[in-house]
Amino acid sequence: MKNISYKIGLLCVSVCALLVLTMSTVLLAQISHQNYFSRSDLNVTTVTAGDGNIYNKVSLADLQQMDELGKPYLPVKYVKLIVPSDQDVEKVVIKDISKQVISGTYFIFPAQPPIPTSTDYQKSDFIQPDFSVYNSDEPYPSEIVRVVHDGYFDGCNHIITLAVYPLQYKPKSGRLVFFSSIDFEPKMKHGKMPRIQGGIRSKKNQQIYDAILEKIVDNPRDIPLYRVRPSLGKAMIFQSNPLPSYEYVIITNNALKDKFEAFVSWKKRKGLDIGIVTMEQITANYTRDEASDITDAAGALRQYLCDSYYDGNPKTIWALLAGDHTIVPVRYGCGGNDKDWDDYEDYSYWRIPAHLYFEDFNGDWDVDGTDDDEYIRYGEPTHDSPDYNPEIFVGRLPCTNEQDIKYWIDKLFKYELKPGNGDDSYLIKCFWVSADEFDALDQPESVMPYYPSVMTHDQLGDGTPATTVVSTMSQKYGILNWYCHGFVNAFKPNKYAGGDNYVWTPDDGKFYDEGNMLVQSDVTGDGLDNMTNEDYPAIVYSVCCEVCAFDDFRSTDTPGSIPHGKKYPTD
Repeated sequence: MKNISYKIGLLCVSVCALLVLTMSTVLLAQISHQNYFSRSDLNVTTVTAGDGNIYNKVSLADLQQMDELGKPYLPVKYVKLIVPSDQDVEKVVIKDISKQVISGTYFIFPAQPPIPTSTDYQKSDFIQPDFSVYNSDEPYPSEIVRVVHDGYFDGCNHIITLAVYPLQYKPKSGRLVFFSSIDFEPKMKHGKMPRIQGGIRSKKNQQIYDAILEKIVDNPRDIPLYRVRPSLGKAMIFQSNPLPSYEYVIITNNALKDKFEAFVSWKKRKGLDIGIVTMEQITANYTRDEASDITDAAGALRQYLCDSYYDGNPKTIWALLAGDHTIVPVRYGCGGNDKDWDDYEDYSYWRIPAHLYFEDFNGDWDVDGTDDDEYIRYGEPTHDSPDYNPEIFVGRLPCTNEQDIKYWIDKLFKYELKPGNGDDSYLIKCFWVSADEFDALDQPESVMPYYPSVMTHDQLGDGTPATTVVSTMSQKYGILNWYCHGFVNAFKPNKYAGGDNYVWTPDDGKFYDEGNMLVQSDVTGDGLDNMTNEDYPAIVYSVCCEVCAFDDFRSTDTPGSIPHGKKYPTD
């Protein structure tokens, strides 16, 4: 029976490979894309910067801004296109363009380091304009469309990300050129075929990937031409990997493994293929991440997940990392390249817990190896080669003991089985709290339209006392949205907050700030443990830095534990 299953498995993989190769190698793809921008959406303001100079800030509708430090801070639109898996971009050809010169002269603000959403963020020194750019009259950016990332979603679906620039700036003369339409075509060339998918995925689960792909790319009409799928059907008996694979795998240690029995049993009753694999099993069978050649426990975990995705029967789709950094390893990513940020060495940018590492199996997170400054920084944007398109979907439960797990399972059962003790109307109610620049830029308002129309929204803005936030959240909401600065055990709904204006995990919370000053709660009612929604469990979506911490970045109760200004440590 095993031999028959093995042959069937080889046949499925061979058929998949044949279909991929015959689909995309016959002709080079012809893909064009049009972009339109409205002059009425262009907004120019003035700002006095840290160097005392007055600059112009330019924005366009809700587009993102360029972020190369010291270079002009201009709008940019990112476009994602699906292209053939075995073809690469040779060049981008501008087919048609409409432009106009904006009257006046401008001194464009230079891009500055992003502001972390952390409570103890310290403003960095002002980054001066890049002399090589500002002392020239060469148009910036020099290309109005360029490829900024190349990756693969779900293993073989090739997605290129292009930056489209609606404005060009001539710094020396201060001239701005606006493009109301840009029609471009990426010219393709033959490239290397990525690893062909093996394993088996159910038709039902494939629909999840198909729906995500539709939302990712800006040329969905081309999906039927270039999409690559694994074999669809029921899992086979044959298993080639040293450890079992599951559609939903829980990664934890031997000590906590049995504590998830009730959760596993419940998910199996719902028809999900779920199982537990321990870190002890993984490190006994794996030693490194083969794509990046990183030899440590995190690398071993990534390689197990990679094997379970590519060759699993069934293919892994979801992984729950059940434990903090002492139980399931953490991989830190890097927010910049080692030489790009010499004037901005905020420790947090070298030490970002990056679950993307465990979700993507095409990226090489250590292309450049050990940097000249003797610190290893993984996942640098261009000095390494991370792929920002996932293959599987990873979450973490930062538990450390049986009680943590029990609380989580009890809440989950209540949420799925009988939310609100049978009155589940609260599930469509959304709560929002925003502070500082999140509130000033109306970020909640820009996100709300993406929620289903049936949802209702209640909102508190900057300056709301922490006790009011806690008492309002107790009024039974299905989703809690926190758009504030955060810490490992608190977030700040007031940018001028003292100790009495943080929302704490416990009512008597405390931490030491970057100056080793003790910050602690000195009022009653500002802790999440003061909430009275026991029978109304909610989902929390937070953009606050560091909340729900699962690593050893810092301690909440040890003076001197915040290593600001330090580079990435080797430990």
